[in-house]
Amino acid sequence: MWKDYGLMIYSPGGLDVKEGDIVMVEGRVKEYYGTTEIVVFKIETMGKKKVEPLSVEIKDIGERFEEALVSIEGIVKRIEKYSFVVSDGKETVRIYIKKGTGIKVNLKK
Repeated sequence: MWKDYGLMIYSPGGLDVKEGDIVMVEGRVKEYYGTTEIVVFKIETMGKKKVEPLSVEIKDIGERFEEALVSIEGIVKRIEKYSFVVSDGKETVRIYIKKGTGIKVNLKK
């Protein structure tokens, strides 16, 4: 059972869910450009829970946390159009903001 990780959900008709919803999803699991996703047939809201990111060290970032909500600490070292680089003094990680997510990041050089 998925407990601490995220999963890509694809629903051509859209999703009527809100942050914190606990859901049961029925669908077909497939790989899409290297990302495992579920193509939704049915989704049912089962309850609510406060969403908390997992605190992760930069050295531990990898496929294990792909699609997960995580928090890291570090200093922004470089800013690019759709990404920025963060360092904790030992390791670095590039943070991508997927175009179309609506996420607004106010980074100033």
